[in-house]
This record gives sequence, C-alpha cells and structure tokens, in this order.
Amino acid sequence: MTEDRRPSPLLIRRFMQLPRPSREVWQGGIVMMPTWIASGPGAEPVRPYGAVWVSLSSGLIHLELEKDLGQHGPDLALDALVQFGLKRYKGLAGRPARIQVADPALGEFIVAGLGDAELAVETVPELQAVGHVLRMFAEDNSNGPLPPGPFSGEGVTPERMRGFAEAAAAFWRAEPWQFLTDEDTLRVESPDPPSAMSHVTVLGNAGISCGMHLTPVPMSADELERLPAHGPSSGDQSLWALFFGAIDEMPFEDADLWLAGGLPVAQREAYPWLVKVRPGSERVRADATKLAFVEGVLRALAATTEADIDAGRWTKSVRTSAGPADFTLALPLLLPDERDDPRWRPETPDPRVMERMFVELERYQRLHPADSPAEREALMDRYIEHLEAGERPAAGQTPIERAQDLVFDAFGTRGRRRTVLARQALALDPDAADAHLILAEQAAGPARALPLYERAVEAARHRVGPETFEGEVGRFWDLVYTRPYMRAMLGLSDTLVALGRHDEAARHLQDMLRLDPTDMQGARYRLLRVFLAHNRQTDAETLVELFADDTHPEWRFGEALLAFRREGDSPASRRALLAAIGENRHVPRLLAAAEPPEDKSSDVDEPGSLDEAILSARQLHVFWHATPGAVAWLKRVAAAARSGRSARTAARRSARGRRPRR
Repeated sequence: MTEDRRPSPLLIRRFMQLPRPSREVWQGGIVMMPTWIASGPGAEPVRPYGAVWVSLSSGLIHLELEKDLGQHGPDLALDALVQFGLKRYKGLAGRPARIQVADPALGEFIVAGLGDAELAVETVPELQAVGHVLRMFAEDNSNGPLPPGPFSGEGVTPERMRGFAEAAAAFWRAEPWQFLTDEDTLRVESPDPPSAMSHVTVLGNAGISCGMHLTPVPMSADELERLPAHGPSSGDQSLWALFFGAIDEMPFEDADLWLAGGLPVAQREAYPWLVKVRPGSERVRADATKLAFVEGVLRALAATTEADIDAGRWTKSVRTSAGPADFTLALPLLLPDERDDPRWRPETPDPRVMERMFVELERYQRLHPADSPAEREALMDRYIEHLEAGERPAAGQTPIERAQDLVFDAFGTRGRRRTVLARQALALDPDAADAHLILAEQAAGPARALPLYERAVEAARHRVGPETFEGEVGRFWDLVYTRPYMRAMLGLSDTLVALGRHDEAARHLQDMLRLDPTDMQGARYRLLRVFLAHNRQTDAETLVELFADDTHPEWRFGEALLAFRREGDSPASRRALLAAIGENRHVPRLLAAAEPPEDKSSDVDEPGSLDEAILSARQLHVFWHATPGAVAWLKRVAAAARSGRSARTAARRSARGRRPRR
C-alpha cells in the first residue's frame, strides 16, 4: 500500500493563489531515478522513484524522492507540483497554465487534486525536458558523460538484446574460464568476424573479473594490462569488452532494459554489457551485426568442452537472434603448426625453467662419468657445446625423466598449453609434483586449486622420500629435487589463506622455514601477515627476531607495528618506526592513506624506491588501519622525522655558507 503524499488543503489553496501566466508550461511525472540504493548490507540494489517537474519557460526544476521504496503513487507527483510552485515562486512566472505528462491518468489526477478545471493537460510521448534533467543528474553522480545506451547501435532491437542476454547467461553458467586463462587467445575462423572482433580472450580464471575481450589481433595478457585506462591509445587497436557485474554497475539504460524487459541473468553479479572502448573516454555500442556475432561466440563457448579446447580447433552449431550459424574457434597455442610462434611465449620467462640446466647436467654426468677434475671440466665444455648447437644431450630416457622434460616445456610456455603438457607429464609419472602444481596454478579460484595443491604436496613428499626429510633439513631450497615440494607448499599455504584457513596455512609456512631457514621463497612475509591478522603477537615477535637482519620495508614496518601493539607510543616503538622509515621514506604516506595503493604489478623492488614502497604498503595497509591509533601515531612520527631531516639539511647548508674564505 502506497503512502498518501497528497498535499494538505491549505497548501493547495496557497498554490492556487499564485498567478497563472499563459506561457508557463510544466513538464513532469513519476520516473525511476538514475541512482541506486540498498535497504541494507547484502541487499539487492534498487532504483528509487521520484517526481520531477520542469518549467519549460524558466528551466527551473523540482525533484521529490519517494520516502520509502515502492511509495510512489500519483499523489507524489501532485505534492511535488505544489511544492515546486510554493518553494520556487520567485523564479517562476507563477503556477502552470498547462502541464505536459506521459500518462493521461496522471494529468486527470492532478487536475482533480487541485480542483483546477482550467489547467490544461497535454499528453506527450516523451518527456524530453525531464529526460535531460535525469541525464544531468546521472552524469553528475558518475563524474562524466554517460555511456551510450544499448539501442544506440544501428539495428539493435529488444529481440537482439534478449538473445544477447540469454547467451551471456549461458556463458556465465558454463564458466569457460575454468579451462581458459587470460593468456589464451582464441581465433574466430568462421563465420567471418566483424571488424576488430577476430580474436577473443576469456577473463575470469584469476577470480578478479569475468568477461571477454575481443580484439583485431592477438593480444597477450601483458599487452592488455598495458592498455591505457580508457582503452587503446591507437585507433587501430580497438578493444571490445564484455563486462559482467551487479546491476548497479551497468549503464542505467541497460539496467532499465533488464528490469523492464525481464531479460535473463545467471546471477546477481552476472549482468552483462558490451562496449567498444576507444582512445580517451569515448565508448561505442555494438550494432545489430556485431551484437549477434558476440551472441554466437558466447553460445559457442558455453557449449565448448575441455576436450574441444585441447583439440586446438573446434566447431559449434548455434542459433542466434540473427539465425543459425557454425562457429569455428581455434587456440593457436595448441595447434602444431602455430604453437611455437614467438607471440605465444611468455614475455617474462618463468624462473623455474632455469632449473632445467641443473637437472640435465646431472643426467649428462651420469651418462658420461668423469674421474678427474680435468675430465669433468672437459665434460662441461662438451655439454655447453651441445646446448649452443641447439641439441638436447641429456633428454629424458625414463618415464620419470621424460615427464620432467614435459614439465620444463610447460614452464616455458603459457596458457592452456601449460595444462596440456602437465597432463602429458602426469600420464608418464603420476608423482610429477610440478605437473600437479601447474594444474593448481591454472585452476580457476582457490576452491578448485586446493585439492590440486594438496595432491602436488603429496606427490612431492612421496618422490622426495622420508630419508630426505630426516637428513636434509635446512637444505630444501639448495637441493633441486626438493624444490617441487617447497613450491607446492607455498602454493598450498597461499590458497589456504585465500580460503580463510589461516591456522593451517601458518603451520605449513612454519614447516617451510624449518626445512629452509634461509627462506628463499619469502614464506616469512606470508607468515607475518597471518600472525598480524590474528593478533598472534608472541608468535609474530618470535618470527621477527628470527629474521632480525631483514631490512626490507615490509618487514621493518611490520616490526614497528608489532612494537606499537605491544607498548603503544614508546621510545622503543618510535625507534623501530624510525628505522623502518629510514629503509623507505615513501611507505608512511602510502600506509596513512584511506585506501591501499593500486597494484602497479611491477617486479621492480629497488631498495628505497616508490615501487618497493607500494608493494610493502599494499601488504601491510589493512593491519595498520585495523590497529587503533596506529595510523595517527605513524603520521606523527613520520612528520617529526621529516622535520628533523629538514632541520639537518638547513643546518648543513648554513654551515656551508659560513666556511672561511681562502
């Protein structure tokens, strides 16, 4: 039942006393507002309604929102009209001689409610002035121009949009990102793709954002990552993007279409919209041909199986809103005549590939025993000569060795080919731990990855053997054959943290430090974050003491936070913080900010650099802000440190100015 918002008889009498010039025309009605509100945490966002009136002569506007969701009967429009006249009478010529509405029943209600038989009512098909007001309101909330609506593309109809919505929902439910990563570029071989849509990248494997990119040329994940924020910098590098998100992340016109038309959606976070991003901030919507093509790609991928993908090329017959079509897709990375193309190689080599030389050299030495140092040196020279000639003098002979070679091949490639090679390795050697590790790394999300990491740990433990766990404690990173176990343990602990199972992760990390006290993998940083998150103060302090020589700012600022948690602002905690600031002066500003710094995805870790500070602040930001008083203390001490540096600099300059003349 809607709340009665009808104005009181007194207000209506006052309104009717306003003058009525014949030129005064007001346009208005009840409209859905271009904003979103939620009734509570986790509640579905909804669009509130409001009454809007616009004076066509003066341009003045008046808006009243419904007080409660769903409370927007015609009395809301009547009340807004009366309030408009009474509150803005100085700017208005008077009350209207004519009103423009889209709903004739609303016009009749207003005439009857005012008791004003002389008020003319005009029914118009479109409330253009009201629409202009709503656009201005939306652009103001969005801090910029609104993207074009779904029907701005030539020939796009509600039927085409429904077909697109159905295909997007099927794509989401099929989850093709569980088989494809953002390093896999698919080629659409038939039908002939529209301009700039010949290559497809499926997003979602990393668990960050789901969707699809369509480009005119193959683009690696690194190339897509380097694109400017608003799209390609060159007009030749068009980028079509399919986004999925909650309904309040869609353009308003798209959201209205889904709400009014009842278009299908897979789940609350899976409302789709397709847009072409051009240099700058311009966005373009697909025409009917492109929209139907993308619909076909989505339907083809929704019907694609893992076996289809691993075949390298496959065809799916689908029905689209433009009619039936056969879509042939190819993954060049898996095609024998294309998979060695340099474009498919990782831009940054996997450091694990470097272990191949150690493994193969050990094999070569077993095949060619050398007794004296001179013979061993000559053997090494011959081995290097083989490598320089492009030969593989120590290729695997046994199933276990051939499986290891396939794993190294997998480390040297990317995307789906890694998965294929890893599975080939496991067919030869079920205990090939690094092959299980690759499958875990390629899995979509921590829930899928967890059992694969557990299997990798189990396989590595079996291969290493109990005698190694007894006799080689402390050397588990020095020995090449124990590294797969350490890698699997690190991946398992990261996955457990992602799933909120911190105690289990901590036990694994502590065992890694027992096996490799030098901590070449950085397990201590992960363990410190777990201790900080769960206020395990004693454990954290013991860990910090164990690596007291670590001068990395993440370690130093973590140590300072522990000191503050233990004793607040004290000489000892200030000394710890000043020592941390001395390692990197950029960190305090980043830690003190309301939000953690954006991830620049940089591998640069130059001591004292801004990149190093960003990496450190991203890891520690949440813990500093979760500690009462810590950020304020950080600001005070950092400001004092800056003042001290300035004073010392000024003193040095002054001293230089007082030097005696020669």
